[in-house]
Amino acid sequence: MKRKAKLVLTLFSLILLFSSADSGIHSIVNTVFNHGVGGY
Repeated sequence: MKRKAKLVLTLFSLILLFSSADSGIHSIVNTVFNHGVGGY
């Protein structure tokens, strides 16, 4: 039972990590795209 709880915890932290990384990538892409369109 404890191993399963640890597995769920690991999965949960991985999902959190991926979602935060995903939003970070989106903001970087948006910044680059906006600067490219803006001519900076």
